[in-house]
Amino acid sequence: MTLVEAAEVVLQAAGGVSLTAREIAEKAVAAKLITPKSLRPWVQLQAAIRESNSRLEKQGKPAQFTAKDGKWGLAKK
Repeated sequence: MTLVEAAEVVLQAAGGVSLTAREIAEKAVAAKLITPKSLRPWVQLQAAIRESNSRLEKQGKPAQFTAKDGKWGLAKK
């Protein structure tokens, strides 16, 4: 599972509550959705989320994730 897919699963399970990248990463690791490759997996997770949003926006599609006050949530569809 990719970091972006794991973030989506964790945020869906959070039921609309926004989480920090660190919280998302910790929950994804605890649920065995991802295996960390560094001591700070939330850094890679946040970068992957930003890259995914950027890629989607360049394609003219809406971003998948929203950021507010340092927390990430799923964008409304």
